[in-house]
Amino acid sequence: MSGRRTRILGGCAVVLLVVALAVTGRGETVRGHVHPGEVDVRTLEVGKYPVLPLEFRQDVYYHHYENGEAIATARLAAAVALGTDVDAGLRYRVARATIAGGKGLGGVFADATQAVADKHGLMFGFSARSRTTPKREFTYLTEELDAEPDDAETTALGITVLQFADQVGAQAAAGEFDQIDFQLASDLNAPVSLDKYPSAHGHWRPGVRSMVATIARGQYVVHVYAVTPKADLVALRALTERAFDVQLPLLDALPPLSKRDVLRLDKDPDGVIRRILDPSKIFPASPFFQADLVNAVMEPRAFLQITEDRQEWKRVLDLGGVDRIGMINDGALLLRARDARAAEQMWQARKDLPTTTPLAGPPGLPDTYCFDNPEKYSPAEPYVSSARKYLCVLRYDRYVAVVMSNQIPDVHQRASAQYALLANSAYL
Repeated sequence: MSGRRTRILGGCAVVLLVVALAVTGRGETVRGHVHPGEVDVRTLEVGKYPVLPLEFRQDVYYHHYENGEAIATARLAAAVALGTDVDAGLRYRVARATIAGGKGLGGVFADATQAVADKHGLMFGFSARSRTTPKREFTYLTEELDAEPDDAETTALGITVLQFADQVGAQAAAGEFDQIDFQLASDLNAPVSLDKYPSAHGHWRPGVRSMVATIARGQYVVHVYAVTPKADLVALRALTERAFDVQLPLLDALPPLSKRDVLRLDKDPDGVIRRILDPSKIFPASPFFQADLVNAVMEPRAFLQITEDRQEWKRVLDLGGVDRIGMINDGALLLRARDARAAEQMWQARKDLPTTTPLAGPPGLPDTYCFDNPEKYSPAEPYVSSARKYLCVLRYDRYVAVVMSNQIPDVHQRASAQYALLANSAYL
């Protein structure tokens, strides 16, 4: 499949990092810097894909309150403890849920809690569950580990954090959430107290391997769902207290947001989204994590919330000293490493993995590794996406990007366009 070639980087045979004098559609000029020794991106086959940073394609970032909630959710997700923060064995993500506009509690709590949330001013929230064994198909509420002998040694942990409009609402909601859940089977449930957290509300069903506990912390409510291999209340209490030990300090360091704050949140404060390949050519505004359509820039912990194997991905992020990750649905994944050397180490580590079949890369494109996607997810292969057959991983300066497609010519064009976009974005 043939496509157009990039036209925006001026200069002679000298290979440029960025256009020395680019002209926008409004007649403005942006001065860049000439760096010899790189590929002339005008020669790359990029097909239909955009190669200009976002500010050349949109006059403004369209913003409204719903977008702000999406960004607020991503911000909160970066302050929700991972299972591995509590116990290294809780490496697998098995469920997550976002609560936006005060709605969406049904995926985490009993339906009757929605009225409590509305009454007390729930704003938004995030929930994630981890376990010590790989993902199976089940719903968040109906998992019954006792009925599965093959999972007899499984430990699981769910942490939900909700932000309310004020502390009074959070305090009231924490108690009422627990009361509603307790009353669903009041003849079977028994109250549970925690020595380290006497203000927490908790209960369990004797003989069952799980317990829940809820606590208010300022404007936040934290709900913990703990599962241990046996119906052991001592072990359940200990796991729940460890979860609070990790989670509450994270919230203490995260100032709650007012509705005005939510509206004013910056969509791309670090200039990451402007560098990501977006086949739609316009950064779409979609709620963070909704239906796995992620259009956001996030911190490492928030990104790890959506990965299947937190342990392997954390190894990759730590290797590169990654501080920001951007994703565009059906576009690209972009990792910002500590510096160019760290990006090269991270890219080389992916290239050295023996778990995939290498493919020829795009003609003329340096620092790019393409491969055939394995049929099944492998914990040793952090870049796998089951939705796409071919992947290319490329690096430019301190950035490492991953693009995917079901056709080799198309994945080559995407890789070339992403590389050109990174080059053309380097003036800022």
